[in-house]
Amino acid sequence: MRSHATHAGSTGTGWVEAGTSTHHDHVVAHVVGATVVGYFVADEAAHLLLDIGFFWIIYTDGEMGLVAESTTIAELNVSDEARAFISEDADALRREGTGAQSLALMQSAPADCLVEEVTLYAAGARRRLVIRGAGSSLSVESSVETGEIAVGEL
Repeated sequence: MRSHATHAGSTGTGWVEAGTSTHHDHVVAHVVGATVVGYFVADEAAHLLLDIGFFWIIYTDGEMGLVAESTTIAELNVSDEARAFISEDADALRREGTGAQSLALMQSAPADCLVEEVTLYAAGARRRLVIRGAGSSLSVESSVETGEIAVGEL
């Protein structure tokens, strides 16, 4: 993963940069240059929709994967109705970008979230993935203990 000179301690205490695996580095290499257009949280993971037709899935323990949009939606552990809403939301986000209106289950990402660098932090059982974008940035914060996960703009 690419690292940056700033530290995560400015928004919380105890965050230290976590080591990354070759798999992390490989996934990040594929998402750098893509734009996050929207996201939702399900199955103890943040699902970030990229403009390249893939979901970047970030789990509570900081593990991640890059999965085709159709595969991600088909494999979700949600109702058929929720799956249909997510599919419709993803279509709207691809068509209209971050300005998409009337999303049912997904959230629009901040405008201009073109992924430039990604850093993983840890604080005990908590993880924080910082995604620095060209015009805006996101964080994905999670707890391995509780399974909670939240996505927010930095």
